[in-house]
Amino acid sequence: MSKGNPTTLLILSPGQWARVRPKAGPLPGLRPIDGTGLSDDEVLELLEREARRVPRSSLDELTGLPNRVRSLERLTELVLGVEEGPLWAVLIDLDHFKQINDSFGHAEGDEVLKGVGRFLQVPRDGLVLASRFGGEEFFLILQGPPSAALRVLSEIQDSLTTLRLPDGRGVTASFGVSLFQSGDSAEDLLSRADRNLYQAKSEGRNRIISDPVEGDGSSDFERELRDYENRVRVFADRLVTNLTSRGRKMALSLRDEADHDSLTGLQNRRYFDRRLEREIQRSRQLNSPLTILLLDLDDFGAVNRDYGYPAGDEALRAAAQTLGRNIRVTDWAARYGGEELCGIFPDSDGETVREVAERVRKALCALELRGVDGRQFKISGSLGVVTLQDTDLTADHLIQRAGLAVRVSKNGGKNRVTVA
Repeated sequence: MSKGNPTTLLILSPGQWARVRPKAGPLPGLRPIDGTGLSDDEVLELLEREARRVPRSSLDELTGLPNRVRSLERLTELVLGVEEGPLWAVLIDLDHFKQINDSFGHAEGDEVLKGVGRFLQVPRDGLVLASRFGGEEFFLILQGPPSAALRVLSEIQDSLTTLRLPDGRGVTASFGVSLFQSGDSAEDLLSRADRNLYQAKSEGRNRIISDPVEGDGSSDFERELRDYENRVRVFADRLVTNLTSRGRKMALSLRDEADHDSLTGLQNRRYFDRRLEREIQRSRQLNSPLTILLLDLDDFGAVNRDYGYPAGDEALRAAAQTLGRNIRVTDWAARYGGEELCGIFPDSDGETVREVAERVRKALCALELRGVDGRQFKISGSLGVVTLQDTDLTADHLIQRAGLAVRVSKNGGKNRVTVA
């Protein structure tokens, strides 16, 4: 249980919860169980008192759900402490949400978000946490067998269609689901959920895409997911993926290979270009900072020439690992090209990332590497740090400014950090 956000168990009858819950408003962290013992007034007083104990900084003001920071804290806690039973991470993105704002106004869009928040606050077996991740994106943490996880997601997907827009259309969403595997970090779970969400979007939206599940009911989960998609085909536009379990494994494997750089293990340029556009859109929607760090290894051509290309490859791998060790679970890194690596820091300003860049720079200098002939050599890097500005009309503008900052570091003697 989270120390910073305690859960209060209230002994209520189902009828009493139904009477009190609408009056109490959004109360993250409070869960009812069947029973008797308190009057409605006493329950309301207890709920209000307990709600005031939840730190406001951990809540999303519009929906009343936990926010991105709180959900990432909780996921990290569970990953570090998971002992038994499947753990699922789910990203939900409302389909065509920009069209809703453009067609009916932001007030209507806010009503949709609040409606989704109400649905996600309904207690469900196995639902550990439901939060607003940012913009039109929500995040769930589930625990339980595949059939139970599918049931919760199916209920939520069905409930969303009851939200009606002014033109009579229902609201739909795309789901990306990842399953905890031994050795996974919170970042690993989020990365796979994001990849599956992107696949759900690209295959037509309004569908659930999950990791392939090995063992302990995996075939049941895959079969139930396909059966559910077939049942709702008649009232959900293009809901069915119609991929076999083997085909899905192959598609996910190919996407994983396509999105990662084989040498460094970081995300590759293809993934970087796609993801950065989404990060910029999110930053502008939430009016939150977005900062990137561009790292260029110094005199890398000389390393290849003097110590051998295998030594250059090892230097790149070591630099990638150094960058990866110095970023948070909410950040991510990619190989931009050649000897250039990039770190992306949502919700972080330039001064914060400057400190990260200095740690990376010092750690690079401390590395002890050896050439193919056994000779020891050192490496260093020139770094540029830039924060998204209104004048950055595209991702290319942001990257161009980062490149100019790296050039300033190079011209200033290399092995230094420039914040622009």
